[in-house]
Amino acid sequence: MITFRKLASEVLDQRDVQGIRGIARERSRFRVHVESAEFIDRPIAEILPRDIRAWLRLTAEKDAIVPPTQAPRKLDRHTVNRAYSLVSVVFVEAVERDLIPVNPCLGVKQKRRTTDGDTVDKWSYLTPDEQRSIITCPSVPLEDKLAIRFAYGTGLRAGEQFNLELEDLHVGSEPRVHVRYSNPHKGKKMPPKNKKRRTVPLLPDALDAARTWLAMLPSYAPHNPHGLVFPTPRGCRRQQGKPLGRSKSIHAVYRAAGIKPRKGLHWHALRHTFATNLISGALGRAWRPEEIQPLTGHSSLELVMRYAHVGEETIKRAVAETNAVAVPSECIPLAPISERTLVAELDAMAFALPCADGAFS
Repeated sequence: MITFRKLASEVLDQRDVQGIRGIARERSRFRVHVESAEFIDRPIAEILPRDIRAWLRLTAEKDAIVPPTQAPRKLDRHTVNRAYSLVSVVFVEAVERDLIPVNPCLGVKQKRRTTDGDTVDKWSYLTPDEQRSIITCPSVPLEDKLAIRFAYGTGLRAGEQFNLELEDLHVGSEPRVHVRYSNPHKGKKMPPKNKKRRTVPLLPDALDAARTWLAMLPSYAPHNPHGLVFPTPRGCRRQQGKPLGRSKSIHAVYRAAGIKPRKGLHWHALRHTFATNLISGALGRAWRPEEIQPLTGHSSLELVMRYAHVGEETIKRAVAETNAVAVPSECIPLAPISERTLVAELDAMAFALPCADGAFS
C-alpha cells in the first residue's frame, strides 16, 4: 500500500513537470510543515479526517520564523492554509487513482484564531506623499526610482515586470504594455499568474518613467540578449524575490525615503498602490473596480477591493473637503417666525395626529 510520503513525492514531481508556478516553494512548504505530520508514513487509505484535523491544529500552533527585531508570533493563517491545500492535492490524486473513495480533507477547516493581527490590515500601499518621498530621495539610485515608478504606475506583478520584453512596451501613440510573461520555469517562458494575457495602458507617470528608462537602458545594460525591459546590468533576468538586485532591498529604499516599516510593505505593495491610486482618484479620476480589474488581471472584483486600500485615505479626504466648506450650525442664522405663524403650524400638526381609535381628528 502506497504511503502519503510516497504519493506526495510523486505528486510534487508531476507538478514540477507540468510547470506549476511556485513548485520550489511547494517543496519547501512540504518539507517544513507536512513532513512532520503523524500520518506522513502511513498508508494513504488509513488516513482519516481526524488525522488531518490533528495535524492542522498542531500546524496552526507552530511558531513562525521571524527576525530578531520582530515580536514572536504563530504561523500566519495563509501559510497554514497553503500547507493544507498541498495536503489536499495529494489526496485528490489518491482519489483519481482509486486508492481511496473520498478525500479526507473534505469538510476539514482551520479554526479561526482571534489575535491582535486580526485587527491590523495585512495589506499595505504607499500614500501619495510616500510615493513622492521615494522619487525625490537623493540616496535612491535613478534606475531604482524608475523601476519603482513603473511598478506602481502599471500594477504589474514583480515577475511580470522583470520578464517584460521590449517588443511588448509601447511608448508612442496609445502608450501601453502587453503582459505576456511571468517568471520562467526551467528556462521556459511562463504566462502570468492567471494564465491570461492583458494590456495595461501607460498613464502619465508610468509613461514618463518608461521613456526615461528606455533612454538609459543602452548604457545600463549594453548586452541584453533576452530583450528585456528591466534586465540586470549584465543583461540577465532578475532573480525572483530580488527585484532591485542581489545586494539591494526595497526595504532599504523605504528606509532611505523615511517611510516607516509596517506589515505588508514590500515590493508587492507597489501593485496595491497602483489599484489604490486609481480607485481613490489620486491620479485625477476615481476609477470603478470593474474598470481596474482588467488592468490588474484579478479574477474577481472582491480581489480588486482587497488590494485597493482606499478606506482611510478616502475618508480623510472626504472629511477635509467637508470641513473646508461646512458652516457650523451655531453660525447658521434662523429666519424669524411670528407668533401667529407658530400657532398655525401647531394647529396643523394637532389636526394630523390620529385619535385613540386610529381615525384622524
